[in-house]
Amino acid sequence: MPKLSELLSANSNSIDATSYSIAPGDVFKVFDNRTTPPKVKYHIVVGISEERILLGTVRINSNININVYRDQASQYRCIKMKAEKYDFLEHDSTIDCNHFLTHNLKDIKTYINSHPDVILGDITTEDLEDIKLRMLDAPTITEEDKEIFGISLN
Repeated sequence: MPKLSELLSANSNSIDATSYSIAPGDVFKVFDNRTTPPKVKYHIVVGISEERILLGTVRINSNININVYRDQASQYRCIKMKAEKYDFLEHDSTIDCNHFLTHNLKDIKTYINSHPDVILGDITTEDLEDIKLRMLDAPTITEEDKEIFGISLN
């Protein structure tokens, strides 16, 4: 199956969602009711559990919220993303590796198939591995989730 970036044409950021199979490293936007206030957020797929029909993601934020992440370890788990590296970013942003969100895989696939414009692109394998590495010691992510979604040293 081709990578998402290979399916996106050079002239367009849209794809035929029927030819798309969600994979780790893919980036999509979705209305996120788990933020305060609820709003549209970009999510990066970190792992998929076909067996449990779950998808695991991290969010992309505008910056580090130093009121929430006061300690150095938590701030270390926030990775800077440069807009010049990723076309889907409007400005430099931050990947929050402190929080891992699970979603119903079927619901996300249905949502993407009915709204193909929510597919934004994908990140490099190196950046995905960096996300997983920083998530390893996150006390906010359960050991079970780390195991289910392949968040480990390879």
